[in-house]
Amino acid sequence: MKCQIYQSSLNEWKPTLFHLNSKDACVYELAFPDTEKLPFEVIEVVMKQSQSFPLYVYLETSESFVELFDDLRLQYDITYYKKTRAKDRWKIMFKINDSQQFQGMSPLVELLSNMEDLVFWSTNKQQFLTRNRWQGSGVHVNLEEGETLYYLPNAGTALAIFSKNTSFSTTEKVRALLPPERIK
Repeated sequence: MKCQIYQSSLNEWKPTLFHLNSKDACVYELAFPDTEKLPFEVIEVVMKQSQSFPLYVYLETSESFVELFDDLRLQYDITYYKKTRAKDRWKIMFKINDSQQFQGMSPLVELLSNMEDLVFWSTNKQQFLTRNRWQGSGVHVNLEEGETLYYLPNAGTALAIFSKNTSFSTTEKVRALLPPERIK
């Protein structure tokens, strides 16, 4: 599976479903144009090479997803960090410790029926400030020095990276995270 890497700006991501408190984050989009499937094998390489573990995953989803999620979560030994319900939606946060658990996350995310359900993860559990989400203000993300936020837009056929980590400070460094044969 081939990957295209684009550098963009925070201004291009303003209409997203979360609010980033950083004005100087590096922003990249890894696009996977040749697939309609979630490219987890490539994304896993990026996570491993950038030494992003442990990861803290945030999902916001419907009631119907939660039961399927719980079954797969137990199968892959993934524990909750936080799980709360508000109205007809669930906010789920959990921790991924290593590559093996990250592989288990793939079927969890693929279960999402549409990408109106938020799916993103970070290198710090304190980044997610979710208290105002239900008033329509979005999830607030507190991005500090050395931290990175990963987001799956476009039905999972892209990976957006918002980072204040030196591993993502240049396009060349991002390209170096993947084997050359994976880059388009």
